[in-house]
Amino acid sequence: MHGRKNIYFGANLLLIAAALIVLIFLMHVPTYAACDVTGDGDCDGFVDSAEAPNFPLCGGTTYTGLIPAAKDLFVIVTPENPTSPLAGMTSPLEFSTAVRSHQISASQAGCTTCTTCNERTVTESQKAARIRERLDTADTSGSDDALGWTDAVGAVNGPIPFGDAYIYTERIKNWVNLKCGSGTCKTSDNLATTKDTVTLRYQKHTLAHEAGHMLNLKQLPDSKIGNHYAASTRGTRYTLDQYVFFKSGIFYMGTVFNNPTDANNSQVR
Repeated sequence: MHGRKNIYFGANLLLIAAALIVLIFLMHVPTYAACDVTGDGDCDGFVDSAEAPNFPLCGGTTYTGLIPAAKDLFVIVTPENPTSPLAGMTSPLEFSTAVRSHQISASQAGCTTCTTCNERTVTESQKAARIRERLDTADTSGSDDALGWTDAVGAVNGPIPFGDAYIYTERIKNWVNLKCGSGTCKTSDNLATTKDTVTLRYQKHTLAHEAGHMLNLKQLPDSKIGNHYAASTRGTRYTLDQYVFFKSGIFYMGTVFNNPTDANNSQVR
């Protein structure tokens, strides 16, 4: 009697365990979207054979530098005007490295005609992310929302408003100047040691941070704090930290993604 009860108990445990495995699988499968483009081995929305030199864009332009074995993402970088901080910035996507981010202009996207295409469309199966510069200085709080903003967290191919983000370059400059005051300041890695270089690094950090929100990172940093990692002065600072930590003249600023976790789990589509 007891033997049979134990057998059934063990069988029930196996059934429960199997059911949990299936449930976990079902919960995770939808977040890892299948490669729904034939011949797209890395699931970035571009056919591998097309990720070669002279990839065609709008206006008769081409782009060189896509790699079939790596996730590529085009990012439309849109300065507020031709003389703005973003317009004069060299390599604005320098720290956007969870995937291989490629800067293009607004005129290089949007010419493809299809039922789901819009002004960010690069091919029928893939849109570009877009980061717009804003020069207003209305908010100088230095909060996450004040310096950069993403309309919706998730892959750029999602419905509107997915794929759009904003950076407030002048607010970042003013915030650095406010925190540094009349003294000197630097980043914790000592790679920026003046107000101007800290400002530039902060602006690039923000660009990468917002691009990260448009990748639909599969492990998702803590959703309770806005899909960020907790900010700290200890350990490694990540691009998707909740905020840039400032203390005693030092900006603790992430300029790297949490690799390989972020890179392995990021979903462009």
